[in-house]
Amino acid sequence: MPPTGSLFWPIFQKVPIKPTSRGPPYFNGLEAWRRSMVSYLDQHFRNLAPGHSGAIHLEALKTTLEECGRLVQNGTITWTTHLPTAEQLWDMVVHNRIYAFDTAHQHWYPDPRLSDYTVAGNLLPRFPGQHSLLKPEIGRRVARMHGTTKARWERDAAAF
Repeated sequence: MPPTGSLFWPIFQKVPIKPTSRGPPYFNGLEAWRRSMVSYLDQHFRNLAPGHSGAIHLEALKTTLEECGRLVQNGTITWTTHLPTAEQLWDMVVHNRIYAFDTAHQHWYPDPRLSDYTVAGNLLPRFPGQHSLLKPEIGRRVARMHGTTKARWERDAAAF
């Protein structure tokens, strides 16, 4: 039975438990890991400081868990110790960092190159410290399509 009212449970469905509905679990503990991580993230989400402006980022978490699901499915990850930790998952949510799996060392590490490409559509209104991560040439092309300059387009987008 999935946790009711959880913001994170649908995202964790990206890490499959069974290859088919009748097949055996991939390895012991995967379902327990999913439930405990969802519980951990839900609890931390409820305790977010009011000054945080509700700025949570789910794209990095979705991207990382899709990769995690792929690695579980193809047999690269076969132990719960190789899954992302609760602290890493919370870091993905709060700081929008994508984690990548290092197959040689069997652990997850933050990958800033991947994170830069995920955040562009994830800017939040009235949240300080955010900036457009679009490459300048893309910004110029989009501005030309809208019949304006890149600077004006960015100002209008920031005002939105």
